[in-house]
Amino acid sequence: MLPLLFTFSLLVPNLSWNVRPVTFDTMKSTLNLWRDDYQELSLEYNSTFEMIGWHATTANKDCLGLYHNYELRALSQVFQSGKEIHLRSLITPEDEDVAGTILMYKLLEFDIKVDWEALKLNPRWYIAALFIKENSTFFCE
Repeated sequence: MLPLLFTFSLLVPNLSWNVRPVTFDTMKSTLNLWRDDYQELSLEYNSTFEMIGWHATTANKDCLGLYHNYELRALSQVFQSGKEIHLRSLITPEDEDVAGTILMYKLLEFDIKVDWEALKLNPRWYIAALFIKENSTFFCE
């Protein structure tokens, strides 16, 4: 019976949302893939270039991704300043409605600070961060 249970557990996808570090190469290839679905010169389209450029030229930074069923559904960029970690950007594929909010909530839940000036460049995620920060108990119920 044990081999059957072990085999079955490998076939069932992980149904939870997981935050994990993302390598620069994975971030870059994912952003290039997602860019194909964005309207050319839209905020999201331009953000893909900005995120790749920032990540390639900045020290003390990382990229965190939100995975669902082993599929990358949202990307964020964070950097360290002193002892604090700050969120500076977030992006999702064009057809994604939920993952960005989940990632934002999870990052703020870990007491990651927000670089409000950088996040203002993307009003969608700036407003989401403000809402989540002010209404965090809403998500806990």
